[in-house]
Amino acid sequence: YFEVMGLDGDGSLVSIDFDNYRSLAAEATTRVRFAGNLSPGSTATTINSITVFDAAGAPHTLSATFTNNGSVTPGSFLVTSRDESNAVVGTGEVRFQTDGTPQTGFNEMTLALNYNGAPQSVVLNFGTPGALDGATSLSGMPTSLASRGGDGHGVLGVTDLSFDEKGVMQLVYSESEKQQGPQIALAAFTNESAMRLSGGRLISGVSESEREIGRPGEGRFGRIAGGNLEMSNVDLTQEFADMIII
Repeated sequence: YFEVMGLDGDGSLVSIDFDNYRSLAAEATTRVRFAGNLSPGSTATTINSITVFDAAGAPHTLSATFTNNGSVTPGSFLVTSRDESNAVVGTGEVRFQTDGTPQTGFNEMTLALNYNGAPQSVVLNFGTPGALDGATSLSGMPTSLASRGGDGHGVLGVTDLSFDEKGVMQLVYSESEKQQGPQIALAAFTNESAMRLSGGRLISGVSESEREIGRPGEGRFGRIAGGNLEMSNVDLTQEFADMIII
């Protein structure tokens, strides 16, 4: 068999081995984002099904209870987070400004977790102060606060593989997890008339010293049309017309 070659960062030829990209290693959760409204009139609100992943990729479910503390500090909610065994893994406070957005210094809290004997810190983020991109506390609106996912994941298998016009491998593992692989190498020859087909698809007749290796879309090298099958470059209509004229 013949390998498809790529270029590394130094411009050297390397083999493109898809086996190295079939799966994405597990990643421990370090951050969980919240979004939605927390009604100022609510007494206590519990958010269940907060999923975090440990370093081995195993999922764990947490909960967070928001208790209204507005009688002591306006816009304040005390937060208590628990794990599957109902043990407390973190406590904190989120405060909202008069515009209903989180207050600086009170828009995050950190959980102290421990999985498989290894400590793991997870930050609960409630949004950007002054912005409506996370948790809010707006009057006249019902409570809709929910966990919007974190940055960790289990072991993921590749779901889609393609090449862009620059010949760079594009890999999709999930809606949020995407990676780039190596870039396809192209070769150009100054003396194309000396080239000949060997075995139907292989090129021979030109020494290695006569080739120029480059990247798709740069200089004299063309672009890659991923997902397309190259057809003959012969214009059959024109050839038939020329035959009729002759």
